Amino acid sequence: MIIDYKSSDIRAQKDADRRVAESLQLALYALAHREATGHLPGRENAIQRVAAGLRARDYTATPGYQQCGACAYREICPSSVWGGGR
Repeated sequence: MIIDYKSSDIRAQKDADRRVAESLQLALYALAHREATGHLPGRENAIQRVAAGLRARDYTATPGYQQCGACAYREICPSSVWGGGR
């Protein structure tokens, strides 16, 4: 099991589950767990998609408000949901 101990204001389990499913950081933690133990923690299909994309060298942008909001390149990125690259 992987637990991310960052503080947040999420109180409902469904909201926590949604955030976990969308978290690339947790997906990478799970991938590291698989490399160390030989199996994925729980159900982590997103990890398999990310790993397959990396192996295929598919770096297609996956813009979203959460991803783009934290990105240093959002002002110039043509894929940014924040209107970058215009």
